[in-house]
Amino acid sequence: MSNPPVISIIDDDGSVRAATYNLVRSLGYVVHTFASAGEFLRSPHLNDTSCVIADVQMPTMSGLELQAHLLAEGYRVPFIFITAFSGENARARALKAGASCFLTKPFAEDALINCLDTALEEHGAGTSKWSDWVSAASRASGLRSVAAGENNNSIPPTLAGSRRVYVGMRGPTI
Repeated sequence: MSNPPVISIIDDDGSVRAATYNLVRSLGYVVHTFASAGEFLRSPHLNDTSCVIADVQMPTMSGLELQAHLLAEGYRVPFIFITAFSGENARARALKAGASCFLTKPFAEDALINCLDTALEEHGAGTSKWSDWVSAASRASGLRSVAAGENNNSIPPTLAGSRRVYVGMRGPTI
């Protein structure tokens, strides 16, 4: 089996960062988290990142500004955007610049899993779906630990079990 893809999560909200980390890690990916775009840009993980999951609205440099900066520097890493403030302009701008998905918080864990599969397939980081290599029992166990490891106030409702519809995925509709 090849090395798992490296996923970088960038969000200024620590509880969202932790819950997203727990979900993505439970799928078998290597995961790095960052509190800001600047922290990510200064990290040694920039070049080995297979996919970025970024909040749209962050202080200093937004997720959209980070995407534009990386494109201008020649990086072609897939982006999945997450936001609590869904605006059609931000969504359109992200997708036009090549984002794989645009999710509105709270979002269903299956939506993020499908976005990761799509982003990695589109950009050749996974010739077969990495999450398919993780058994359903392992995935369910990982999701239970996400719920068990955080108090109810810090877990986004979707990671605790409720389902929400998300907006703006390119590719197959989920």
